[in-house]
This record gives sequence, C-alpha cells and structure tokens, in this order.
Amino acid sequence: MLLKGLSSQIPWMPIAVAVGAIICTEVICIAKKHSRIKKKTEEVIDVIIFNENTRSQDFPTSAMESMISYINQAQYSIDLAMYTFTNLEMFQALMEAHMRGVRLRIVTDLVMMTSTLTKMIDFKNAGFDIRCPSSKVMMHHKFVLIDAPKAANDISLQRTSNKLKTSTYRSLLLSGSVNWTNQGFHGNWENCIVMSQNDNRVIIAYATEFERMWSTFPTV
Repeated sequence: MLLKGLSSQIPWMPIAVAVGAIICTEVICIAKKHSRIKKKTEEVIDVIIFNENTRSQDFPTSAMESMISYINQAQYSIDLAMYTFTNLEMFQALMEAHMRGVRLRIVTDLVMMTSTLTKMIDFKNAGFDIRCPSSKVMMHHKFVLIDAPKAANDISLQRTSNKLKTSTYRSLLLSGSVNWTNQGFHGNWENCIVMSQNDNRVIIAYATEFERMWSTFPTV
C-alpha cells in the first residue's frame, strides 16, 4: 500500500519526458559525430597521357600538373607505391600535403631507394617511414592511393574524437606506367589512370595490396 501511495505521488510523466529527451540528445550527438565524416559521391574517371603534345607549352595544363591537382585534394592520407621517384614538383606536392596534416606512407624499391637523384633520400631525411622489400625482386608498382576508404575513415574518426576539424573526402587511385621521374613526365610516352569508384572495389584491391606490403616490408 505504501509503494502504491508513493507511486501515485511521483510525477512519472515529466520524468519519462526528461529521460526521453536525454536519450534523443545522445542519439543526435552520435549521429552528428558520424555525419561529419562525409565522402564525396561524384565519380572520377580520368586518363592522363604523357606525350609530345602534353609536353608542349601550348598545352593548357601539363599532364604532371593534372596529377598534382589530384594530390592536392588529399584530406587524410596518401599511400604511395613507386618504383623510382626523382621529380621535384611531385616531391613538393607530397610535402605540402604532409604539412597540411595528410598522413604520408611510402613503399619503394630497395635498389631505387639509393639511385641517382632519388627523392626517397629526401623523404627519409625528413623523417618519413619508407619501406622496401628485403629481396632483390623489384617492387615495380606505380600507384598512389589518396584517402583510401579505411585509412580516411580511421583518421577522420580519430580527429572527431579529438575534437579536430574533419573534411569531406573522395577516395582516389592513380595508377599507370609512369614513374615519378623527370624522364617519365617530360620525356617518355606514358599513362596514368585516375579513378574513384562509388563501390570502391578497385580502390580497395589496391589498398589491400599496399597494406600487405606495408606490414611485410621492413623500414629502410
């Protein structure tokens, strides 16, 4: 009887409303937290050709400048697998991305790591973790992943938890025949395909290979 009397005296309706409001607030906060991690949905399919025309001063935008424009879109991460790398402009583009907070990871070939004019030594002297296969078999990949899905999502969640600003991103893959060298950009006939698929199957396949190499190859 005492409990029944107390129950009739407790204002259950206002309490229920207050509890419901608290739960809704928490749900909204969680939703807002994850809504800040946005991915661009516009699909990109581009083919960059390096030939005598794109090397001409009359060509509106050089092929290398087109590649740099994609590097400049990076918000969270750049994963580079490059056989040989000597070009100053691409080196500067990657360093600028790093300076604005983009994580940079590099996999290259052991022999090319110390080749003439290589920029890998400059990256290493700047403190970057560079990894190579320990065998004499060539690491002959030539691709770069910009904001790969898992990497971008993990980093953006970390930024959110640290109350740092997050940005809209788009996962991109640049892959083709061209090494990032002066000869490759300004002398050879080469190609580079740029893509961002909404279902990410191709990008995820490349990202899986990069992560496999990154976890397998030692730091040089």
